[in-house]
Amino acid sequence: MNILLVVLTIIVLGALALVLIGRWYSRHGDRQRRLILELLEQGPAGGLALVKRSGGRLGRETVYMYLRELEDKHLIVSTYETGESGRRIYALTRLGKRIQRRLQVLP
Repeated sequence: MNILLVVLTIIVLGALALVLIGRWYSRHGDRQRRLILELLEQGPAGGLALVKRSGGRLGRETVYMYLRELEDKHLIVSTYETGESGRRIYALTRLGKRIQRRLQVLP
């Protein structure tokens, strides 16, 4: 009986920890995604240019993950730059612009 109680306690505490970590990650990610939309409102840019525009608020190691997520949600679109560099340039879609305008009125 005591072993069952210990196992159930461990499961419940583990689940609670996952929920709390998930909430923190989601809030942090939401801020990053909002920042990317805000920066792209200034004009199309590549991933590293967004990191520079952010003044250190975006990291090189995570910006592409967020860009991919936003592109999957059809809020941004990417095109390849012509020439030797072949960099991806990201821009807001119509939906992304609408979402960005609505996010501006939120705290």
